[in-house]
Amino acid sequence: MRCSLWTVTVSLALLACGESLLSPEQVKSELDSKLRPGDPHTTIEKVLNDRNLPFSYDKHANRYQSILRQRDSNYKAVVIYINVDTEKRFVSAAAHNSYTAP
Repeated sequence: MRCSLWTVTVSLALLACGESLLSPEQVKSELDSKLRPGDPHTTIEKVLNDRNLPFSYDKHANRYQSILRQRDSNYKAVVIYINVDTEKRFVSAAAHNSYTAP
């Protein structure tokens, strides 16, 4: 199984090739430590790119999104949203568990 998406706390790098999945709370804490309200999209994208985290931007929801998949599981993941204002400046981050059928 190949390395998957999103990360945090043990330096997001551990997550990127995920030996274990961090909790949504750990992910949010890491994002909150790296991003401040009003940070521009370039800072947000740098945080994501520095950790080799694939992401997309949803212009209709005004947010960046990513999925952190557990390396040894096809059904559990942490979904991450980075909410921005109309000028793509950081507003807030959210993370939650997601479960899908294999």
